[in-house]
Amino acid sequence: MKQIKALFTPLLISIVGVIELARIKNAYFEKQIAFLVLGIILFFISSKINLKRIMHHYLIFYLSGLLLLLLPLFLSHGSVKRWINIGGFTFQPSEVAKIFYLLFLASFFSEKERKKVGEFLKALFMSLVYFGLVFIEPDFATASAFIFIFAIVSYVVGVDFNVLLVLALIPIAAMFSFSWILYISLIVALTIYLFTLKKRRFFLAILIYTTCFTFGLFTPYIWNKVLKPYQRQRIISFLDPEKHTKTSGWQVYQGEIALGAAGFYGRFGESFNQKNLRFLPAPHTDFIFSSIGEDVGFLGLALLFALYAVFFSYMYNIVKKSKRMYIKVFASGALSLFIYHVVFNIASNLGLFPVAGIPLALLSYGGTHIITEYTLLGLLEGMYERGE
Repeated sequence: MKQIKALFTPLLISIVGVIELARIKNAYFEKQIAFLVLGIILFFISSKINLKRIMHHYLIFYLSGLLLLLLPLFLSHGSVKRWINIGGFTFQPSEVAKIFYLLFLASFFSEKERKKVGEFLKALFMSLVYFGLVFIEPDFATASAFIFIFAIVSYVVGVDFNVLLVLALIPIAAMFSFSWILYISLIVALTIYLFTLKKRRFFLAILIYTTCFTFGLFTPYIWNKVLKPYQRQRIISFLDPEKHTKTSGWQVYQGEIALGAAGFYGRFGESFNQKNLRFLPAPHTDFIFSSIGEDVGFLGLALLFALYAVFFSYMYNIVKKSKRMYIKVFASGALSLFIYHVVFNIASNLGLFPVAGIPLALLSYGGTHIITEYTLLGLLEGMYERGE
């Protein structure tokens, strides 16, 4: 009965996606039904898996995820190495690796001493290996999910604020490095902060300045030498969308038109809209939020947000009520993963983030992420129900 209750809200969200896919293309609808059924089956199977005996052997989970991330680098063809094909089925290993990454974090941080600076840096380095392997696929948005999850989990386990500050400086220093004024202002602000500390922390100062200088100096190099032209163009069009509505900013522009024209009740019965006229790009994946919004309007999207809110609150209660540290860590990691996918996808549809191919959790078309998400939920529900 508890499993049915845990499955109810995510299943409702997925049904919304299935209905929308049926309106977009029948082939998407049929495949998504199969993916969803398989995901539900794996939900119940994974909820019965007891990992208690190996839960404290974090290397088992870490190396399993690492192996998955290495597979596309050797088995995938072409310049983009995100997917591999096995027996006619294409899947994305980086999605499945997230399950093992969460189990690794839960196992690693289940011991109290793990929140010490040295142990934190060890876990950070291991996480950056995951980040690097996905980044070179190239898939920066998915790679960033690992760092986002790590930051949330570190906060939950009680890692020192100053250590979390160092982690936060990675993206901040990278972004500020494109402006000398912002970058120098950041260094000055951090220097003032260090002087306000009651205890002079020499090691912390070294860590902060090293982080700022490393990511500040290497980001321009990464921008010019590492990022692909289309990745740079997406960021440029995101920063100045009005100048790129007919080129790289076309996707976001059409998504905004679809949402803006929907009004309060949507345009469900209309034939001449962005989706049916095929102006809206990738309505089944990247822009399924805009596609749904065009059909159901503000009212329908408000109901969709309410479903996600109920789903997130259920997972948050598990984080809050769990007494076992590794259940708390696993739940907080899973929650942060779902939030990352939902916020990133919706924000990119609204023009608040660059479009980067992040699926809308439980809803977008795609087998790998749907199966992964329901397996993840099954593992979480099984842990919580048994109180391992």
